[in-house]
Amino acid sequence: MEIAALAAAFPRDAMFLDLETCGLAGSMVFLIGLVRHDGESLVVEQLLARNYAEEQAILGALWQRAAEATLLVTFNGKSFDWPLVQYRSTYHRIAASDSASSLAHVDVLHHARRRWRERLPDCRLQTLERFLCRRHRSGDIPGREIPEAYRQYVATGRVDQMQAILHHNALDLITLVELSMLLTAEGDPTHVANSAERRNDEFPIFNEEAA
Repeated sequence: MEIAALAAAFPRDAMFLDLETCGLAGSMVFLIGLVRHDGESLVVEQLLARNYAEEQAILGALWQRAAEATLLVTFNGKSFDWPLVQYRSTYHRIAASDSASSLAHVDVLHHARRRWRERLPDCRLQTLERFLCRRHRSGDIPGREIPEAYRQYVATGRVDQMQAILHHNALDLITLVELSMLLTAEGDPTHVANSAERRNDEFPIFNEEAA
């Protein structure tokens, strides 16, 4: 049922979401990565809190964009990303519209586990990326290092720290969209994975320099 809803909403009415935070559950959200359709193509949009005081602003901007979508798509977002958005929004007393707060939600992790867990070592995002999207990251900042890298960015203003985080977030988003495309495609998953590069040609946004 959810996959059918994803297929119906993609690409124009789906909003893909990935967060970067200062730690575990309940911690500050400093980067909200989105993939949305701008009327012509899919675009990556990253809402960045340049300091701790700007979290409220990026959360408000997220809810505005959520009101324009019919479907939210995340990876492990039902357990982490979306509850954290709601918690931090409540903390800042941000009121979401009825349409945004009741947005339908597809968590790709759950469907990836059902579809591919018997064929792959695990269903972590980068494992799925390597085996299904046929892309291996080089020089990517590990997720566990991101909170400290952000703290250094705020303290020092070092742009290289933030560039690494933005790049990591963009790759996560691109992989999320590609996995969604694989899940909604018909046929055997192995065949689907082998055709991933052909689909990339149809969506230039996926031509990220990550191999």
